[in-house]
Amino acid sequence: MDQPLLKSLNLTHSFLEGEERVNALRGVSFEANAGELTSIVGPSGCGKSTLLYLLGLLDQPDDGEIFINGQKMSESNEVQRTALRNQSIGFVFQFHFLIKELTVVENVSLPAQKNGIPKKEAMQKASDVLCKLGLESKIDRILHKDAFIVPDGFGLDLIKSLMTSNKIYQIPIINDEQQVIGLHHW
Repeated sequence: MDQPLLKSLNLTHSFLEGEERVNALRGVSFEANAGELTSIVGPSGCGKSTLLYLLGLLDQPDDGEIFINGQKMSESNEVQRTALRNQSIGFVFQFHFLIKELTVVENVSLPAQKNGIPKKEAMQKASDVLCKLGLESKIDRILHKDAFIVPDGFGLDLIKSLMTSNKIYQIPIINDEQQVIGLHHW
């Protein structure tokens, strides 16, 4: 059996809220494999967003361990975690981080350009991704204040998350009101 794409072992995390210490996570463990859709559900304030921040390497647990593709994250430094975040983890936020003056294809190409892929190649890759999703008619559309929504209801941020990896497996982390993590085989 292949190793899990994402694994957490006994994660704990706390933070200060005013003078009160909030224990947001207490011993969270799970595994998620390629091709699975893993939902993190629970009432408001139960630690869903905290868990997503830890799994997305935006914060570090107080205790416990996170593994991505078998790599132990506690053994990586900040430069390595930043590179992994940029190259292997796609983020979809509740609020869109899009540049409204750019076209759809330009917005989608930005993560690849941030990874050092030349603009022309990044634009081609973005165009290919958009075409695979049946959005070729939207490629040159300039964004405005209205959110760009594809027919399935996923936002352009989800499509941007597909641009972050040159690897076979992609881990988009969707952080919206449903607090879902989707693991996709690309």
